[in-house]
Amino acid sequence: MATTLVLKDAFVSLGGTNISEYVQSVTLTGEYDKVEDKGMGDAVHHNVKGLGNWTIEIECRQSFDSGGLDSILWPLFISETPIAVIVRPKSVAKSASNPEWTGNGMIFSYPPIQGSVGDGAKTSFTIEAGDKNMLVRSTS
Repeated sequence: MATTLVLKDAFVSLGGTNISEYVQSVTLTGEYDKVEDKGMGDAVHHNVKGLGNWTIEIECRQSFDSGGLDSILWPLFISETPIAVIVRPKSVAKSASNPEWTGNGMIFSYPPIQGSVGDGAKTSFTIEAGDKNMLVRSTS
């Protein structure tokens, strides 16, 4: 019988820095363009995979303290070099029941201040593919 995983301690590392303590939600998406491959005489549509893409959407509690989240994210945002990204559902070592996704991505938009009166300071940003490779999923 399958068990339901409740995300309580997902692991997120950006540029070699563990930011998990700030993360409130993380969504990892891989996708491919759908390219129609039809020709005369075909009776149905036929599709093939085109170019791939991936994104990781992250929502965090913001911190402007010395060494806090903003001091980690701002240099990664202004960098023109892709950053190493690692995501796991649990903070323990990767395994068959705790796969790890890795890739090199870039942050193209970063709102350092986000919220309304009385809200806790937050920030949301998306990491997008920063090189010519799809995310890699590994278990060992």
